[in-house]
Amino acid sequence: MAQYIVKRLILLVFVVIGVLVVTFGLARAIPGDPCTSMLGEKATPEKCEAFKQRFGLNDSTPVQFVRYVTNIARGDFGQSIRDSRDVTDIIAERLPLTIELTITASFISAISGVLLGIVSSVRHNGPVDVVAMIFANVGVSMPIFWLGLLLAYLFAITLGGTSFQLPPSARISPGADLPNLLKLWHMEDATGASRFFTELLSNSYLLNAAMQGKWDVFWDVIKHLILPSVAVATVSVSIIARMTRGAMLDVFTQDYIRVARAKGLGERLVVMKHAFRNALVPIVTVVGLQFGGLLSGAVLTETTFSLAGMGTKLVESIEARDYPVVQGIVIVVSLLLVFVNLLVDLSYAYLNPRIRVQ
Repeated sequence: MAQYIVKRLILLVFVVIGVLVVTFGLARAIPGDPCTSMLGEKATPEKCEAFKQRFGLNDSTPVQFVRYVTNIARGDFGQSIRDSRDVTDIIAERLPLTIELTITASFISAISGVLLGIVSSVRHNGPVDVVAMIFANVGVSMPIFWLGLLLAYLFAITLGGTSFQLPPSARISPGADLPNLLKLWHMEDATGASRFFTELLSNSYLLNAAMQGKWDVFWDVIKHLILPSVAVATVSVSIIARMTRGAMLDVFTQDYIRVARAKGLGERLVVMKHAFRNALVPIVTVVGLQFGGLLSGAVLTETTFSLAGMGTKLVESIEARDYPVVQGIVIVVSLLLVFVNLLVDLSYAYLNPRIRVQ
């Protein structure tokens, strides 16, 4: 098991290096110039030269890359070209929302998709299976932004004034009392990692509210997350349901399932203990891969529901040719995906003992 983990960690280093190279290259492949994007008609040659000198954009590409990697190794993502803020502050401000949205959507898609797939496989070719697969096909084909608008109209306007009403936008109700942890803990002058992680906790409204015991605010944040999470999770629910159904049907044809039934075991025990456990590897794979899809789907969802997350900030930064912010966001998101994929790989070794000895 230890050898398996070491191999995965070594591969992880090469993946991170590849992410750094690709991110640096693609950021500079964006058409346009940061100076003209920021200064517009005021972008004279003299001002652009001073602009590039200030942000180190007139250095050669290898020099910029070495400086870029060196700074990232120190945890310094540089300053935004657009508003001169530290990129780490922007990430600490925007990342918690995207993580909350993605985790909530992952939970919804994993639970709903797996349950739907199991029921479809048990009721194979029956009415339940047909209805479930129709739902899955519709879910895969449905645009996220259209579904988001439909959900907002239904639950905010059509059901307005009822117990089923849900907020159509924003992250928290106006006037909600949720103090910033930097002020609450008297850390306004903190710098470095302590400030960054405190900002992350503070901007993660669910954790912030739970840590302060403000459960009314906690449930208010949950209500605001329901509609965008359901919208972004719909496609993943469909994909996970179809994969679970296929994996379960494949397992049902195996000899050990027939032996288990011949022994007189109950159908529920056969399905959950023998069939589902042996179908977990492909199911875990698709659930892990969908995490990346949910992160990318958050861009449209955040825009539809007026949420200030990483997705909307990434789009704004690409339009402004804000290289440091684009690089910082892409690197953080890529590292999250790499970390999730590592957890998926390690789960293989736990679910399938044969992998541990390879």
